[in-house]
Amino acid sequence: MHSLVVTGAIAIYQAAAIIAIILAVVLYEIFGRARGEETDLGGVFEAGASAIGFVIGLRIIVLCSTKDDLGPFEGDDRIYIVLGGLALGWLSAQQYRGLLWPKSDDS
Repeated sequence: MHSLVVTGAIAIYQAAAIIAIILAVVLYEIFGRARGEETDLGGVFEAGASAIGFVIGLRIIVLCSTKDDLGPFEGDDRIYIVLGGLALGWLSAQQYRGLLWPKSDDS
């Protein structure tokens, strides 16, 4: 019975990642067309990778907040893992923000 709960939790994060990727790519396309730019395949992959990084960062934070046993990690390791999840989510969000609102070369 316990394995069904874990499998269900994994499926929720997989669904969240897929939805985040689709949303990130669609928004990237919409913002690019609003600026009069053509779709860049590298930007599409970058948007998808940023979305995955953000979802994984959130998952790390949630797992460290809700699980008692983190395997080989113990004591103060939990805070460093949470900080790593925060950093991953923050950097992914910053990367994606740069895709949607790129800095102009004129400034």
